[in-house]
Order: sequence, then structure tokens, then C-alpha cells
Amino acid sequence: MIIRYNAVRELMIDSGLAPKSFEGIKNECELFHESLQTAEEIEDYSFLDQWVTKFKSNQDSYEFFWDYRHHHPTTLIRGEEFTISSLVALAHDHQANISLVSVRELISNAQDLNKVDDFQVDYVAEFDVVYDAYSKFFNLLTHNIRRNDPCPCGSTKKYKLCHGLKTGAKGK
Repeated sequence: MIIRYNAVRELMIDSGLAPKSFEGIKNECELFHESLQTAEEIEDYSFLDQWVTKFKSNQDSYEFFWDYRHHHPTTLIRGEEFTISSLVALAHDHQANISLVSVRELISNAQDLNKVDDFQVDYVAEFDVVYDAYSKFFNLLTHNIRRNDPCPCGSTKKYKLCHGLKTGAKGK
């Protein structure tokens, strides 16, 4: 299933991400930089500065958005169509702004518009399964899991007896 670019763009705007020009994003980054106080904020600005530099040469290929809640830019590739997997990544990356309910509605509406054959796959359920797997994988990669913690894969085993075996976490 393919979700059209304009539908995803509308979802982002409805979720509070403001469309901006490249210069607007650059200005927001500079305004954000002026208010920095902690080392962590300065490190975040360094990331933003690299981000702006990266997209400067290809700015016509992207549409830029600014998240005023978290002072964070994001982009969409102009005209890109979205698969379930790319929607999962978008929803996970912007989970503070874009609700899963909104993404499910987007998929459901697109599915209603694209009914071609009699056999219909439940794309909302597919989205949920892929999103859950993505979230568990992301948690596994980004969190410091102790060997006796429950495994983030959802099994009832301790981490050391499940996925920890693959990473070298050994139990006694």
C-alpha cells in the first residue's frame, strides 16, 4: 500500500509541525542557538548545524518542517510516497507530535480510497505489527538493558537468557 505525499504532509501540519523554507529553518536554528545554556543543548545545536549544512545543497528536493515544542527540524522528500514501513519510521521518529491514532486513520482512509480488488489486507493491523517490532528493536539498541531485566523483545525471559545470549550477557 502506498500513502501519497500530500496526505503525509497534511498529517505533519495537523500534528503541529510547521512548514518552513530552508532559510526559515536556518533562522530557527540560530534563534535556538542564542538561548542555549547547557552543554547538552549546545551539543544538540551542533547536530542542527550539521543538519542544515547537509540539506543546503539539496534544498529544492526537500520540504522542511520545524517542531516548536522540541526545537527540532525535520524533512520530507518532495513527492515521496510512503509505504507502511516508511510510515512506521515517521511515526516512531515523531511520536511526540504525531499520534498513532492519526497514522492509523491516514492508512484507513488511503485504504478506503484504493480499494481495487475483493481481497483487502488489513494495513492498519500490519502497521501496528511493524510499529511494535520497530519499537522493540529501537529500545533494544538505545537503552542500557541490564542482564536481569526482562527482555525488551516481549518474551517472558530475562534479557541474559534471551537476546542477551547474542550480545554476550551471561548468567550464572
